[in-house]
Formats: sequence, structure tokens, C-alpha cells
Amino acid sequence: MPAMAQKPDTTAINQTEFITDQMEDIASGTDLNLDYSDLLDDYVYYQKHPININDKDNIDELEKLKLLNDVQVNNIKRYRERNGNVMSKYELIYVDGLNREIIRRLLPFVRFGAVKKAQPVKLKNVFRYGRHQLLLRYQQTLEKSEGYKIPADSAIYNPGTAYLGDPAKLYTRYAFQYRKRIRIGFTLEKDAGEVWNKSSLPDTLLRTVGTKITNYFDFYSAHFYLADMGLLKKLVVGDYHLEFGQGLNLWTGLAFGKSAQAIYIKRYGNGLRPNTSVNENRFLRGAAATLQWKSLRFTGFYSNNHIDANLVETDTLEQPVVTTIQETGMHRTINELLDKDAINIQAYGGHLRYRHQFIEMGATVYHSLLNKPVLTDDAPYKAFSFKGKEETHVGMDFNIVLNKVNLFGEVSATQTGGRALIAGVNTGFTDRFLFNITYHNYSKNYHNFYAYPFGATQNGSNEEGVYFGFLAMLSKSFSLSGYVDYYRFPWLRFQSDFPSYGKDFLFQLNYTPSHRASMYLKFRHKLKQENFNGAYDFMAQTANIRQDNLRFNVSWNLSHSFILKNRLEYVVYQNPDAGQTETGYLLYQDVLYRPAKLPVSLTFRYALFSTSSWNSRIYAYENDVLYAFSVPAYYGNGQRIYLIAKLNAGKKISFWIRLSQTSFFDRNSIGSGADEVLGNHKTEVKVQARIKL
Repeated sequence: MPAMAQKPDTTAINQTEFITDQMEDIASGTDLNLDYSDLLDDYVYYQKHPININDKDNIDELEKLKLLNDVQVNNIKRYRERNGNVMSKYELIYVDGLNREIIRRLLPFVRFGAVKKAQPVKLKNVFRYGRHQLLLRYQQTLEKSEGYKIPADSAIYNPGTAYLGDPAKLYTRYAFQYRKRIRIGFTLEKDAGEVWNKSSLPDTLLRTVGTKITNYFDFYSAHFYLADMGLLKKLVVGDYHLEFGQGLNLWTGLAFGKSAQAIYIKRYGNGLRPNTSVNENRFLRGAAATLQWKSLRFTGFYSNNHIDANLVETDTLEQPVVTTIQETGMHRTINELLDKDAINIQAYGGHLRYRHQFIEMGATVYHSLLNKPVLTDDAPYKAFSFKGKEETHVGMDFNIVLNKVNLFGEVSATQTGGRALIAGVNTGFTDRFLFNITYHNYSKNYHNFYAYPFGATQNGSNEEGVYFGFLAMLSKSFSLSGYVDYYRFPWLRFQSDFPSYGKDFLFQLNYTPSHRASMYLKFRHKLKQENFNGAYDFMAQTANIRQDNLRFNVSWNLSHSFILKNRLEYVVYQNPDAGQTETGYLLYQDVLYRPAKLPVSLTFRYALFSTSSWNSRIYAYENDVLYAFSVPAYYGNGQRIYLIAKLNAGKKISFWIRLSQTSFFDRNSIGSGADEVLGNHKTEVKVQARIKL
């Protein structure tokens, strides 16, 4: 008889609300178009190779995936000690600190039963059971923006607005993987507007920027990775990331921050891992290795990488100086190409970690060296910004689990006198009420090129704050989560010519009546202080800017094949000092069709939105092709539609096509400058193929 339970879970995509919520928060805090591949790689892997919940060596991976925290993992271990191995998902409801919603989120990534002993790596098995994957993607906006209308012969007179390349965006990714032990891969990308063949450019342009243009793809990344080879725990040659502690000393990739999953604020670093993203200035390039002997683990690394920066000639120095470091990764115009790989950063050092039973301690020391000095302008808010060519970082981190209390934190110091601290506790008054308290204090002269700590901003400088997050499991079906975050900036910052403060509240009521349905109601309030742009007498004034968002979201699994998702969000933006109040809404309907017996799946969204301006914009995650990401800002008055079709041509080849269009009802042009499109709509097409061997 057919065993339906053995078929792949076609609704797994519906379990990712907690991930998309995090991406929306990251996107709302930056103007960069980020690649989230590094954040999702482990989710994709463990969805195909679930973690055995009875494996004491690997269950900690659930913490790194933000599926559970230390206290919840410790409760599972205690349950196993009393009752033996967990043999079914139905047992999880009896584990302290878990409810139906948490279990529902957990199930796509775990399995149950006896633990199999790890097998040694044999060369013949590497080639027999290793898997190859090749991704090819083409993407383009069909409407031509103003930057493409300027002829290449005239680009020298429009160095900041003329796009030298064509509007196609190309992406190639190859990966070979044997379990999580051996990985080889490379990633290639050409952004829209970047040059594909530099021989097509006039000689005048080539003399100016020819050395900055690489034929065909603009970005190249590659890595070779080994893991669990006796004393050698990890080895990467090529491009890689380092993630330790709470991101205060050394964390080169992205990281999740505040969200409705309020108790999962603590960072769980992966240590050394290969780079798979196309965030062109957020990785290390060179070699690194992790050695482990009993309870000690040491990671040593060396990186030599070129990154984008703006250079300025000075009268007093023989060489140009760095004024700003660029992170867009775009090299479309002459000005952007002149900033490409403008400076070289060398970094070398190490991290020593000790772990024994309930305690974990780490120490980090490394040195950064630039080939050109950083010299900022004389703006008052930059008075304590980094200046010079080198910096040494020294820090320590800790993690202690005592029954149902988890203490964690990290401290850091630099040779130029900067200091930084973050410390927190995960615990609960009862097993049905868990909470987190985190305090951070980053001095105004603390600088770190490779830090990504928790905070209202991600630069880890000039900030102090207290965060309280909680999860109340009211019943098997209801839970209430949220956080209260107060922070202040002791010194001036961009658009704030005075010390300022902010606060952020979020509360979310979750209802999961069954494994087929879930819904939540979320309210978020944010307040921040910026310069008052109106008329004032003698002294600059503070503007207290407020924003309130109310969201209702529901997901229905009508069957194994049909999933419906609806969202209604309302926003109020206020600047009382300027007498300004804006409102807006977003309403969308998602339809996901995942037939179990057909090789085709469809994803459709229709969205209506209306906001007063960019200030009251609303961010919403969109489904996309594999390893592509879309978190657009909905603003103005209009509608947005997208359709994704996936076709599996056998077990080894898959195709995706994604069509999306945004239409505005209140304008005849979209964007500004080189990105301006004449007309009231923008249409994007994306085609991708995946080959697995």
C-alpha cells in the first residue's frame, strides 16, 4: 500500500515565517540589496538531511538555526535522560518549553529514532555519494531606465549616471558536497548595468577604468572546505566567513536580529564556514583552519582581500586616503568602477575556545591592516570615527548553561582605546514563560571592520541599550511573544546633531489551531530621534519620529497541494514636531500549489498597497527562485503581482521562471536619477535552471 507519510513534505515552505520575518527586519534597516544565501544554506541542507533529535553531538545545530535556544535544548536532553530516545514527533509536546507552534516550526528539520555512528571518510564514497549542483540564472527589468539611454561614447561626461553595461543580471553557482564533510564551490555574478565584454567600450573609457573591469562576470568567489578529519575540525581555502561569540569581535557574515521570535536574540556562531553569497565586500579571502583536541578548539586565519572604497587625493599626503567604504557591490558607472577594489585589507589572528559540560569560553585576537589610510571629513558626528591604517582587536566571550538558566556575553577592546560589551540571560519563571534580557554598551570610539553585533544599528559603535524579549505559551494553540528594546546614542550620528535615543516595542499573538493552519496578530512601535528639518530659532531641534505597524497574517494548508496565505498590514508614520502624519496599508493574497504527483509547482501573489510616501513604506518578503531573495519596500499607491513556476524535469534537472510587475496609480515615472523608468510600471523576469548529479 502507498505510504503517504513517506512522501516529501510539500508544505515545508509554509514553515518559514520566522525566517522571512527576520529578513524583513534586516531589509528595513539598510538600503543595500543583500544576498541572504549564507543565512539559509543550513536550512536548505537540514531540510534534506534532518538532524536526529537524539544525537547529543548535533542537537546543538538547532540552536544555530534559531529553532530552539539553550534552555529548550537542555530540556530535550533532560527528557531523553528520563525517558530514553524520542521516537516520535508526538512526544515533543511533553518536553518543557515546547508548544504546537514551536514543534511545527521544528519538524521540517528534525528526525527521530536511533543514532547512527558517524562513518569515516573513504575516497571511493566521496565520489560515489558526493553530489554536484549547478545553478544558472538570468534576470532583467524589461523597462529601460535612464542610465542605459546614455551612449557609451558620452559616458565620460556622465561618470555617475551612465551605465556602461547591459541590463541583464547573470548568476552562476556550482557546489560539490559530500555530507557536511567536503565542499567545493564557486559563485559568479554580473549585476545589471555592469560590463560583460570590455572590448565593446571606447578606448577613452578603457584608459580610465579598463583595469577595474573583468571580462564577463564582475564578481568571482570560490572555496574548498574540509570538516571532521580527525584533529582537523575544519579547513577552508578561498573565500570564507568567521562567526564567533556574539558578533562583537569577529563576525563577517549576516545575522538575524530582532523579530517576533523574541527569545532567540542570542547569536550562535558557526565558527569557520565557506562563503556562498554575493555580498561582495562582506567576506574574508585566504585560508583558515580549526583544530580540536578534546575540549579545546583553535581557529587560525589569514585574509588578504580588496574591497570597494571612495578615495580622495590630499595636499598633505603622498597617497590618496579612504573617506568611505562602499558596500553596494555595484560597478555600473565610471565612478562606481573607480571605487572598485580601491583598498586592500589584510587580517590575521585566531580564536581559542574551551568547552566542558555546561561552560564554554572563547578568546579572540586579530589584527587588521589597510594599504591606504582612512581619513574622514570634519563633520562633528565623525569626530570619533576610525582613522589610520591598522587596528588590533582583543576579546573574550562566554556561554554558561545551568539547568534552566543560560548566561552569555562578549567583551572587546581595541588598541585605539575602544571598548564594547554585550551580556544576556535566557531563562524563565516557568516552563511556559521564557524570556531574554540583553544589555549592550559600545563606546563611541570602538571600531571593527568585521563586527556584526546585536543593536539598533549594525556598526557596533556609539550605542547602549537594554532588551527584554519573552515567549508566553498560553496553551497548546496560543502563544504571546514580544520584546521591549530601549537604546541610546551617547554621541552624535548621521542626521542627528545631538545625543539621541530610541525605543522599539513588538507584541505578537500566535494561534495555531492545527498543523494545517496558523495565524498571528502583530503590533510594532518604533521611535527614533533625528534632526528637525523645519524652521527653528538659534538652536537645532530634535524630531521624535514614530512609526506603528499592525499586521494580521494567516496561513492555511487546504490540502497537501494547496496553501493560502493572507496578510493585511497598516502603518502610521508620525513626525509630530513637523506636524506630519502619514498612513498606509498593504494587502496581499498568496496561493501556493504543490501537487505531489505532478512535476510542476506554482506560487502566485497579488498585492494592493497605498502609503503616503517613502517614509511610510512597508516591507514584505516575497517567494523567489532558489537562492534568490526579494524583500521589496511597498510605497505609493499601486499593485504588485508575481508568479513563479517550477518544473522538475526528472530528478536531476529543475527549471524556474518568475515574472513580477509593480504598477503605480499615482505617478508617470518610477525611481530617480539613473534608475528612473518612464511610465507607471516595472516588470522583471527571472529564469533559473538547476542541474544535480
